[in-house]
Amino acid sequence: KVLLGLDACIIIASGLFYGRNIALYALITTVISAKMTEAILYGFESRSVQVDVICEREPREELMRYIMEELHRGVTVKEITGGYTGTRRQLVTTLCSPRESVLIRRRVAELDPQAFLSITRLEGVWGKGPGFSELQDKEDA
Repeated sequence: KVLLGLDACIIIASGLFYGRNIALYALITTVISAKMTEAILYGFESRSVQVDVICEREPREELMRYIMEELHRGVTVKEITGGYTGTRRQLVTTLCSPRESVLIRRRVAELDPQAFLSITRLEGVWGKGPGFSELQDKEDA
């Protein structure tokens, strides 16, 4: 956030002192630099994320239907117990693209604003399913 704020100040200052075109070039350079840094850190291929949701019983069933029927993704349900409250709940987990995780987050916000949602970026996912690499590479065979 600090670097983003510093970049914004520099771009605004360059726009004031050197004109709009220079500020636009600085903005384009900053965006390209950020995307290249992300690609180097996380790789060029599409990434997967793990979405974990803890919500009440009724919204959970509707959320699972949404994920399976509209996003065509699998869902895993686990029985969990809260360490602080001791409350037993169920955890809904799915693996999807970052774009789909935004759709799931929006749907959870509509269904149960009190839900707990966690999104974790995954380094790699292998297995049968849309958007995942095969478990055994063809080069290994």
